[in-house]
Amino acid sequence: MNQNVLTHPKPKDNRYAFITVLIILVVMALLAACKNPEEKVEKAQENVTEAKQELNKAEEDYAADMENFKKETDEKIAVNQKSIDDLNARIAKEKKEMREEYRKKVKALEEKNNAMKNKLHEYKAEGNEKWQSFKHEFKHEMDELGKSISDFWKDNVK
Repeated sequence: MNQNVLTHPKPKDNRYAFITVLIILVVMALLAACKNPEEKVEKAQENVTEAKQELNKAEEDYAADMENFKKETDEKIAVNQKSIDDLNARIAKEKKEMREEYRKKVKALEEKNNAMKNKLHEYKAEGNEKWQSFKHEFKHEMDELGKSISDFWKDNVK
């Protein structure tokens, strides 16, 4: 009779084994499910950290772009002023009747150059999109001013 018990399990033992395995599977599934929200939170934190790093990099690039543009433009403004000074020196050698007219035109160029300098230095950072728009328009105005200065004698033939 002892042998019979060992070789043939009772139906109740199978049920207990099945229930035990089922409980173990449910517990494992719950534990695995618990990891998912933790992993999601961890992944979200990584994404936030990465986004902050990208934002910081973009802000640094934006600030560097502004600084470089202002430096380059200041140099162009200085070149314009040198050209204006040269125009004034040349005007002094022109015929008396033309000097006043030339001086008025050169004064207008100098005022525009100074206005551009002020406009550049008064610009307040308002985001990259507005900066790009400002920069584009400013470059166009600077190109027009530079062309007016370089073409001064072409436009004012004696």
